[in-house]
Amino acid sequence: MADLDELLELVSKKLEEKEAEKSPKPQTESVKRFIETMNIRKGLDRVPNYVIYYTYKKKYKKAEGEEKWSKVHFFRLFNKYFDQARVGKQRYYVLDGSSFDLTREGRIEAKAYDEAYKRKIAIKTGKYKPKKRRGRPRKADRSVEDKEG
Repeated sequence: MADLDELLELVSKKLEEKEAEKSPKPQTESVKRFIETMNIRKGLDRVPNYVIYYTYKKKYKKAEGEEKWSKVHFFRLFNKYFDQARVGKQRYYVLDGSSFDLTREGRIEAKAYDEAYKRKIAIKTGKYKPKKRRGRPRKADRSVEDKEG
């Protein structure tokens, strides 16, 4: 009987360890800290997703020990605090714009970062398709065709 009690005790300890591993860890901590430090709150400005994520990446670019989330995971956590809206393909949040750089230059910089990020993810996942050139071939290409023909 002593062996049976020891085995049951071992099994119960292993189950407790597995449940402790499964329990949700404080994942939203870095997103919540980002919201608090940047003083993000609801407002009247439409702030596009790419501006929010660019601001997040810029803020935590060099922060050691901070969890840096992918864009999808970041917005899953961000959606717990704010409601998302959409016009066409553009997703945005109605927030106070004072926490973000909503100038023309700021939006262009954030959009360029977003395009580079999308390209990097597409290459990583194997979904990248280079754009095909349209129109007439360049002069150098035409001269090669003329020599061959």
